[in-house]
Amino acid sequence: MATWQADFHFIPFENILPDNYQRRFGAVLPEGRSSSVDLEQWGTEESDRIDVCHYPGASLDMFCRIYKRLLCEVKGLVLA
Repeated sequence: MATWQADFHFIPFENILPDNYQRRFGAVLPEGRSSSVDLEQWGTEESDRIDVCHYPGASLDMFCRIYKRLLCEVKGLVLA
């Protein structure tokens, strides 16, 4: 992970995603390519990204990456 990226990993106790989460994520990020049927992805490895991984037994986890470089450049901030 680079300085200009922030990663968040969520492991909910139960499925907290709304029924239309694919449409909602797709409204802000393009659908990505996944190497597994259990993994849904939006965005890209190098930029903003959301991964939803489904496990047997209906559990899931989510990974979100926020690309801060563009945000900092727009606001004129210097990255540490």
